[in-house]
Amino acid sequence: MSYLEGLQLADPQFNKPGSMDIILGADVFLSIPQSGQVKDHYGNPVAQRSVFEWMVAGKVSTDECAHSYHSVINLHQEVDIDRTLRLFWEDQELREPRQLTKDEQKVVEGFNSTLTRSQEGRFIVRLPMDDSKLKLGDSLVAATRRLRFMERRFDNDSGFKQRYVSFMQEYQELGHMKIVPQEEIDVDCSQSYYLPHHGVIKEESATTKLRVVFDGSAVTTSGTFLNDVLLDAPNINADLFKVLLRFRSYPVAFIADIEKMYRQVVVHPSDTDYTRIVWRDSPDKPIQHFRLLTVTYGLKNSGFLAMAALHKAAEAFEVKYPEAAERIKQHTYVDDLTSGADSVEKAKRIIKQINEILGAAGFTLRKWSSNSAEVLESLSDINNNSMAIQFPDERNTVKALGTHWVPGEDVFTFKVTMANDGPNTKHQLLSDSAKLFDPFGWFAPVIVRVKILYQRCWLYDLNWHDALPPVIEEAWMEVKENLHQLEQIKIPRWAANYNGRIELHGFSDASEEAYAAVIYLRSVD
Repeated sequence: MSYLEGLQLADPQFNKPGSMDIILGADVFLSIPQSGQVKDHYGNPVAQRSVFEWMVAGKVSTDECAHSYHSVINLHQEVDIDRTLRLFWEDQELREPRQLTKDEQKVVEGFNSTLTRSQEGRFIVRLPMDDSKLKLGDSLVAATRRLRFMERRFDNDSGFKQRYVSFMQEYQELGHMKIVPQEEIDVDCSQSYYLPHHGVIKEESATTKLRVVFDGSAVTTSGTFLNDVLLDAPNINADLFKVLLRFRSYPVAFIADIEKMYRQVVVHPSDTDYTRIVWRDSPDKPIQHFRLLTVTYGLKNSGFLAMAALHKAAEAFEVKYPEAAERIKQHTYVDDLTSGADSVEKAKRIIKQINEILGAAGFTLRKWSSNSAEVLESLSDINNNSMAIQFPDERNTVKALGTHWVPGEDVFTFKVTMANDGPNTKHQLLSDSAKLFDPFGWFAPVIVRVKILYQRCWLYDLNWHDALPPVIEEAWMEVKENLHQLEQIKIPRWAANYNGRIELHGFSDASEEAYAAVIYLRSVD
């Protein structure tokens, strides 16, 4: 293999078995290769230059070694088909409340019985562990390997490195992570966990362009991982559909988001060995060990811990400020407060009370927006441009149909970002249609056409990556090419009522392919 001599390989020990660091999906593969190939004496390519240095692939001659080992490089984009299909079809359903499971009930009871507050008022929580699960194994080696992988990426992208280092520096300066003293580094691996981390770029974000994400699902040497030994927690977010309905019921509207919401909740010192990381800002420096001291993205019950702490903050003021406390619990979805009032004065009073309630627990509201200039005059950190309603959905995917609120006009508008290029396969049809996130049913006449097309795919007995039949492909292309027309639609945010007088007008219809119902609210003056 003399033709590989002198090459800086992406994996210098490619011929030795080792644990897997990360799986790269097909959606990012085309951004990896760079110009440059090495070929053997038969003209077959055996090495390809890439952003990770040279990648090696090909057969191993039996003449050059005593035994032949066959390796397969599998570029795989994992799609939870069942879950994606279920969510796509259930978006417009009104979900019934369900009973908590035993594990969820245990998490709630444990949260209430162990919750404490710091001298500054911040909530201190315990991580809800499942003692019946297999113990954790070593996680340090994998976390260190991931760090070195990120450092190789830093070498090829100085801008990415600068953002990453700035994020981690701020994390430390805010006191959200702390160096582990040298004498405390060695600890039983079953009583600790090192979180691998990587960066996620979000250019459309108005505040944080890069977020460092911590991986609580990285497998340890025992075959288990932190998220596996944490108990499942219930979803205690307010119902998304009801949050929007309430937002539309007030003539004076305001929205804001809670700054770094998760990281305002402190993890009890007894549990911070389970949220360790390794980090350094330069390969020239020694690797340092840190403990993350606050609730962390990447753990499966972090959302519950943060939201439950927010509810506790509201409950502490239910007697003093009952209406503001209720707004926090019922008008907040994840870290977005979406609310309003019947008058400017009442809005200003409620906002002041909400700020006092959340400030007492260490939460800060920012990026305020309102349809009332008078309300905005009383606030700081104002952003009154067209605001994306950033309600997360369970698929955690990029949405092709985004909902925006324009405070100046007090209307909802929509932004379509679905590309028309790409293969038209059964898999791609599902992938594209799953991006049409419409929890409020405003675009049911469009989405039902997509669902009908998808039903027709089953009649052709297609595999996931088979091309669509011409009749379905033509109809799907027509839908995609006309989606941009949704951007012309404006929906008034305020559903006005005059002295409580409203009328509800319902319509329904059905055909062989679909059925639907719609209810209009008519304000009567």
